[in-house]
Amino acid sequence: MPAKPGTAPVARPLEEAIATRLRRIEGQVRGVLKMLEEGRECEEMLTQTMAMRSALDQVGARLMEYHL
Repeated sequence: MPAKPGTAPVARPLEEAIATRLRRIEGQVRGVLKMLEEGRECEEMLTQTMAMRSALDQVGARLMEYHL
């Protein structure tokens, strides 16, 4: 991912870790959509939603860690 002028580029290992987490989140979102279409229990979907929220928090923490 190219850096914007005036910003430092994200370190390659950190970039890969963030990309991996985002791909996992993307898979979870697709999974919840499928669960919704199948009429699965709300509790199952809520569990996955909480996992996605936690994963997004981790992405934010990684970005903040790099920024500081």
